[in-house]
Amino acid sequence: MIESEPFIVAASEDGYACTWLDSDNDGLPDYAEKIYGTDPENADTDGDGLSDYNEIYKTGTNPLKYDTDEDGVNDADSDNDKDGLTNSEELALGTDPNSADTDGDSLSDYDEINKHNTDPLKTDSDGDTLNDGDEIILGLDPNDPETFGVPDAEYKVKQTISADSEVMERVNTEDSPYELSLEITASGNAQNLIAGSSAYSTITESDARLGGAVSLDYYGGDVDKVKLSYEIGENYVSNEGSEYAKNCVDLQGIKRYNIFRYFDDINMLLPVATEFDEENNTLFAETDELGTYCVLDMEVLLQTFGVNPDGSQTEQVEMQMYAGVNDGYNICFIIDTRKDVITEEQLENIKNEIIAFMSNAVTNGKLIGVTICVQNYTDFSNNKSSAELLGHYSTVEELTAALKEVKLDNKYDDNDFVRCCITDGIGLLSYQSRGTNNYVFDIFS
Repeated sequence: MIESEPFIVAASEDGYACTWLDSDNDGLPDYAEKIYGTDPENADTDGDGLSDYNEIYKTGTNPLKYDTDEDGVNDADSDNDKDGLTNSEELALGTDPNSADTDGDSLSDYDEINKHNTDPLKTDSDGDTLNDGDEIILGLDPNDPETFGVPDAEYKVKQTISADSEVMERVNTEDSPYELSLEITASGNAQNLIAGSSAYSTITESDARLGGAVSLDYYGGDVDKVKLSYEIGENYVSNEGSEYAKNCVDLQGIKRYNIFRYFDDINMLLPVATEFDEENNTLFAETDELGTYCVLDMEVLLQTFGVNPDGSQTEQVEMQMYAGVNDGYNICFIIDTRKDVITEEQLENIKNEIIAFMSNAVTNGKLIGVTICVQNYTDFSNNKSSAELLGHYSTVEELTAALKEVKLDNKYDDNDFVRCCITDGIGLLSYQSRGTNNYVFDIFS
């Protein structure tokens, strides 16, 4: 015969309930107390202020030892997780005495109780979808779901992601020729941004590229503006003695570099307006989108295209530009028409060069289309009509007639021309020229 451990059967409206006998009502049945060696008649066998049940199932301390870690403090007054709350306080609050941050919101249980007045058992105390820790970082109130009447989840804050941050550790490696940092205005905590080597690294690989192509992705909110800053390593700054640098001040030292963004929908790298802090060997650009970015050495790029230091082009490359491709070219020229940065004579030279370019292509028997956009703002932006699409032309005659209408700081009739942003122009270019080779030239001072 096998003898059962004592249990209690109690009648209720729903039937009968069976429970194990717990003589000291500490939550630990008598049979379990026998297994652990604790006293079934004493809820706190070692007299340390914690019940036998809590020691075994919650604090993980020894129910037979008054001071488990022998630090001179009894187990109830000890602080297992070093968050500033004693084990007995955590048990009373319902927090985990072995986890400094019970709800995982990046705020310690102690700080939630004593500093921020937030709920240590809720990741998002005010229910606005931002966790309490992120709100503290952003300077928002974790107990108020709105800031200035705007829901916290939509409220955009200017934030800095430094070069030495954890976010950038996969980008700014020991052998990287630059250190990238970001200033980003976005909703949510931008420290959750993901930065690393781009999936398009192979596609964008070239001798002109400095370092790798970087992918920047953020799923924690909406991005309003991003400033990318590349601090170039000392060994990559000087190009003293370069014939290109001698002939063009914009190719001297750090100024020969330009930031580019990769557009996967048209499989093309396009330049981003780049500025320079020569004193700190830094180039930077402001944009309104994340994505894949890289730095190109324009001197190397000119060499690749066969452009000589004096601006002339080698005959071999000119022939290569029109050889070996039978499905045509589509060229988009974006012309800066601001009066304060370009003269009438310079504009006429630009127009003549574009016409000569197309004439040369046609003479060589190539299928070619030319798209003309004019630009009279400082920079491209999705937030304003920054460029004007003049049109797409398939003959030299059509192009020549259209360019006659391009004048400095010209204000076109909205009935005649379509206003567009750079992204719109790219989309149109891609649509009009499927199956062709696409090139965009931004003639921008």
